[in-house]
Amino acid sequence: MNTETVTIRRIGPTSALKFGAVVGLVVGVLYFVLALFSVIEIRGTVERLVMLVMFLFIGVLAGGLSGLVGAWVYNIALNLTGGLQLEVSFGRDEKDGGVPPAIGSMMSHDE
Repeated sequence: MNTETVTIRRIGPTSALKFGAVVGLVVGVLYFVLALFSVIEIRGTVERLVMLVMFLFIGVLAGGLSGLVGAWVYNIALNLTGGLQLEVSFGRDEKDGGVPPAIGSMMSHDE
């Protein structure tokens, strides 16, 4: 296996915000499902819809803000420490002749 060391130099705030919002959305759905099967008695469809919207809104908001604050804190800590080093290993792939992908091809290009 081919290994390379990569240093994360910066986390883009909008990327972290989007990632956190999606994670929060999934957590909100899970909390909603757990609430439906818990001891909380929900009588009507309207109450269930209100609860679903509440869990989704709070989940997206909390997840997005957590991602944004986490990226901000990481980028501040990065200035003090120089970044986070990761060791990435690439397996040989038959279809491309065993050449590992370039590191840049794995990075997000949305920022």
